[in-house]
Amino acid sequence: MQRGFAHGLRGFCACALATLGTLATFWQAVPGVADDGFTGPAVAKYTRDGSLPDDQDSFLVRYDITPYTSCYPNVAVPSRPLIQWILFDTGPDFWFQDGGRFLTATNDSLIVRHGAKVQQYVSNVVDRFVTAPTCGQMVSVRILLFAEPASWREGTADLLRPWPVQSEATQGWLLSKEETPAFLSHVMSQGDFRELNASRNTVPCGETYGWVYAAPCQSFIRDYQVNAAGDDYARFTHEVDSGYRFELTPLLSTQGDQMEFLIRCDSTVVAASHSFNLKVATSNMPRQQLKATTPQIVQCQRQDKVSFPVDQICVLDLGMVPLALSDEVKAGGPARGLGRIVALGGKSVWYNVLVIVEAIARPGK
Repeated sequence: MQRGFAHGLRGFCACALATLGTLATFWQAVPGVADDGFTGPAVAKYTRDGSLPDDQDSFLVRYDITPYTSCYPNVAVPSRPLIQWILFDTGPDFWFQDGGRFLTATNDSLIVRHGAKVQQYVSNVVDRFVTAPTCGQMVSVRILLFAEPASWREGTADLLRPWPVQSEATQGWLLSKEETPAFLSHVMSQGDFRELNASRNTVPCGETYGWVYAAPCQSFIRDYQVNAAGDDYARFTHEVDSGYRFELTPLLSTQGDQMEFLIRCDSTVVAASHSFNLKVATSNMPRQQLKATTPQIVQCQRQDKVSFPVDQICVLDLGMVPLALSDEVKAGGPARGLGRIVALGGKSVWYNVLVIVEAIARPGK
């Protein structure tokens, strides 16, 4: 177990950048580059733009990202995954430290003004994205739900090797491809097992794919106000959009031996509602009392970036996430996934969310 973990840790550190989402750790992770040691991307085209004057720390570079963005002509902002990838590594505040440094993008170019170290890091990321459409790799993603963590953890400890993750809310393991059938057989035999994304479970490298489940919008009357004449009143309502969104962006390392993915999930549910009577006296009904409701809203967000060897499988436990499921889905009815995710009329519960990611070859590659 210890040898396996040490070997996995070395593989994890072999990535081009150990992406940690704080300013201090980002600077430590950037490879040592002298202030004047910018060499640019190895694959992507770029120009060192002189439209803004260089200073002692910063210069402007325009990176050609059309080999990547042109693959998504129907996407409104095809550069979004690339920007999100960089912002996760640096943190958004990193770009507000100095008014002369910035990060922006069009459909054709990524435009960055910063120092040599950051420009070299951006160069590496751009190279990975522009080669993603032709890298021949994609990932298979399975999102599984369990009512209790113990239901799948018991009986699988010998198959899983601990693997480092960045978020304190998540836990990671590696699983060998030879042992995967035994692992899946065990977890899918549990009575509380449900699969969210049975209809689509593959994502090409460089592409962001989201699994979205939206419940009907719920409206709650929060308050009343009697008009100046005293003969009528107005209702003040609060609308709540409940549901679940899961996004994943995979990207192959420069060396091709590591698969890295950025994962995010957001959940909003109405856990309960608390009703009470308010006196709403009008000239016609001086003793009138009307019901008002205060919803108890639970929101949860998970975000992490994980890298793992392409010859292994990554198992990620996102912890207990609040989901509002219909009784049919909870009982394991005809819909195996969460297509019937609802809040109104359903019950809000916490489910253990397990994500299984495997690097696979693209068809025809």
